[in-house]
Amino acid sequence: MSFGLEQIVEQGDQLFVRRNTGLKRIVEVDELTPLIPRITTAELRALNADSPKAEAYILTDDGKEGTYWKKRGVGLANEDNRGTVLVTTDLVVYEHKFTDGVINPKWFGALADGISDDSIPVKTALAMVNNGVKKVVFPSGTYKVGQGVQCTISNKDNFSIIMDDDATFLNTDYTDYLLADATFSGNIATITTSIAHGYSTGDLIAMKDFSDLAYNAATTITVASPNTFTYTLQRVPSGNSSGKVRRGDITRCLITLNNCKNVNVKISFKGTVQMSAVQSRLGWVLLKLQNSCSSINAHIKAQGCAYGVWSGNFEADEGNLTLANIKVEGHDIGYPVALWKSGDNSVFDVCAESVHRGVYATGVKNSTFNLLLKNYDITGILVAHHYIGTTMYGCENLTINAKDYGSDITVPVPRASYLVGFGGYYVDSPAEIRNIDINIQLNNAKCVTPIYMRTLSSQHKISNINIKGLVDRRTLLDTEIVNEFVIGGEDETGKSGTYSGINFISWRVLNPDGGTTKPLSIKLVSLLDDINFVDFKSSSPRSITLPAGRRISFPIRKIEGTDGDPNGLYTAPKGDFYVNTSINNLDRTIYLKTNSSGNLGWYALQPISFGPTSSRPSLSGLTRGFMYFDTDLGKPIWWSGVSWKDANGSTV
Repeated sequence: MSFGLEQIVEQGDQLFVRRNTGLKRIVEVDELTPLIPRITTAELRALNADSPKAEAYILTDDGKEGTYWKKRGVGLANEDNRGTVLVTTDLVVYEHKFTDGVINPKWFGALADGISDDSIPVKTALAMVNNGVKKVVFPSGTYKVGQGVQCTISNKDNFSIIMDDDATFLNTDYTDYLLADATFSGNIATITTSIAHGYSTGDLIAMKDFSDLAYNAATTITVASPNTFTYTLQRVPSGNSSGKVRRGDITRCLITLNNCKNVNVKISFKGTVQMSAVQSRLGWVLLKLQNSCSSINAHIKAQGCAYGVWSGNFEADEGNLTLANIKVEGHDIGYPVALWKSGDNSVFDVCAESVHRGVYATGVKNSTFNLLLKNYDITGILVAHHYIGTTMYGCENLTINAKDYGSDITVPVPRASYLVGFGGYYVDSPAEIRNIDINIQLNNAKCVTPIYMRTLSSQHKISNINIKGLVDRRTLLDTEIVNEFVIGGEDETGKSGTYSGINFISWRVLNPDGGTTKPLSIKLVSLLDDINFVDFKSSSPRSITLPAGRRISFPIRKIEGTDGDPNGLYTAPKGDFYVNTSINNLDRTIYLKTNSSGNLGWYALQPISFGPTSSRPSLSGLTRGFMYFDTDLGKPIWWSGVSWKDANGSTV
């Protein structure tokens, strides 16, 4: 049987011979596999008009194995996509027909060796989804990619992009820094580069590796000349320094989905690791979900990128992601998840270390965030407003489960990180963050404030916030401890919004044995109702300012023990009671905590005591001033520590 005959055709998984009377089945394709010629991609492409051509060839290239069938008619050279369509020298087209809708970037020439540039094969494979492919798989290997890999898939549903567990993308962009020297005057830095930098005023610049950390940042140029530029420092450095600079860039996106539904994505990415102050403004966006994507299931492992998942955009209505289930894990990621008026009715899991913000959530509704974080230089999660023009969109109906498993970087004073932060934009329009359930845990996290809530306009509101928290700080130095939490405290005129429905369902803070000088801070101008602590344990000092007529309801805690005097033994906040259960002396049974200074400040409470002279209590030198009404004498007397005295100082 000759496969060069035109009358042999394929339908599905069977071969037929064309007769004048119709088609007659010859044999199933699998039975003919040993008879189909085997050839390499290069050999197939080299076939010319003088070459005999088979109806089908089996390609033998590693990763491209498969059967390619001759297409009717004369083709065009540009039909050759290096993968599923190959064209001979004389423009005969062969197609790889895959009935299961699954393709592999190795078909298009990807080597996955971590050395060769696989950008075009990877992009070509991904772009096949736009042509109806339902699954792109990445076998094990390291796929080195660059700027040319960026791929957009639009208006497609029910497809998958899946990497094997031992497959990953590798990118080495963003290593081209210029050497630079830094000087300063007040909070203005002047940078001089070793060669002309080519930057302009207003450009975003990444600064790193300066020995004085005050210079390291992603910042904006205020004035530029050929070899110098200036920018504003967040804090004044201690001296001049040297380091590296380059232009910031977050414009490169690996995969963009526009209006896609029912999609599964599993990818791994290793990029250039930057310092955390720079990473969020220098690196790749791995998955961008735009224009009403829904039912997206994504699992991303990443390091050295600016964003894991990005949905929406600043001051725009481009996201509207719904019904997503997103998991991002890794380290050295600027933002594992960033949402602008996007991500409703979804679940986001983030497990990451060394990030700028773990999650940036603006204008999100009805979603859950599960965070396991360590070392974030701004916030674990920022819950904020989104604005388009003068219209503000708040967050509502969110559940936040956030755990810091031991941040160990001491953040430069006066800056601290916040595990859960509420904020927004300085836009004077109505906006509300409401109906948020927060459950947090911190395990000896250095320089981290568990909760930070502030408004940025008198028209902003924060309402119906239910909080549970366990904060263990027992192994930290006082210099490593920051505020227990901050609510309010807006110092700028007109920035104090309205608060209501703030409830601490369970709040327990374990401070070092010697206590801490860092307070819990509540400073509010407009509070519509009282703040309630249902279950509360903390020995931290309190810095509280409330509007007239409002109060904070702290539960009073009773501590029982057999140690006698609790001073130096029991740490508690002001207002707690200690009951000594080992004795029943009237002067030594109940103590009141009269201050917030750790385990000191316990004062023995004196009960009303009276009776005949013979029933006077037996007291020690520690209870001077105890009063007893002697019914035999008919007058009160006081214990001096040695004897009983009357009002005239006479011993009685």
